[in-house]
Amino acid sequence: MLESVKNEKRSFTTSQGRDTYYSYISHSRDAHAYQNTTILPISKPLKYEYKGLSLILPHELFSIVECFEKSKHILNLPDNWDDEGSESYSFETWCSAVSFVASYALEVFKKERRIIDAPRICPSAYGSIDIDWELPKYSWLVNIKSGGLEASYYADNVLKEESEGYFTVATFDYYISDVSKLF
Repeated sequence: MLESVKNEKRSFTTSQGRDTYYSYISHSRDAHAYQNTTILPISKPLKYEYKGLSLILPHELFSIVECFEKSKHILNLPDNWDDEGSESYSFETWCSAVSFVASYALEVFKKERRIIDAPRICPSAYGSIDIDWELPKYSWLVNIKSGGLEASYYADNVLKEESEGYFTVATFDYYISDVSKLF
C-alpha cells in the first residue's frame, strides 16, 4: 500500500537554453518505488555533424537526418560521373540543400507539430542538387543551384494546382510562398 507520495517538480532547459521542460518525479517511501514521468513537447535534440556542418533538430525529425546521411554520396561523385559531362558537387551546395531541408522541417514541426516526409536529395545537372518530395497528394522539386545561394522549384498537387519560381535559399519562407497553399 502506498501511503505517502511526494510529487517533486524539477525543471531543466535544453542545450540551446530556449525551452524549459518539466520532469515530475513521484516518490513513495513505503514501496521504495520511483516513477519518473517526463513531459516533453520535444524530446532530446539530435545533433547532426558532418565536415563542419552542424545542425540540431528535434528527435522526432530523425527521418530527415537519415536522408542527409543517404545524400552524402553526392560529395564523392567526380566530374563527368554520369558520362554526360556533369560537374562534381561542392560541399557548399550540399550544405545549402541539407540546411534548406532542416530549416523547412523544423519550421513546419514548430508551427504545425507535423513531421514532414523525408525527401530524396539527389545529384542534378551543372553541379546543382535536387530535393524531391514525390507523394500521393503532392510533389515538390527544389533545385539548389551550384554554390548553394539560389534555388528554383516546381510544385503541384492532386487538384492539378501548380506553383513554380525562384528564390534565395537563405531567405525562403515556406509560409509566405505559393508552395504552402498546395500541401
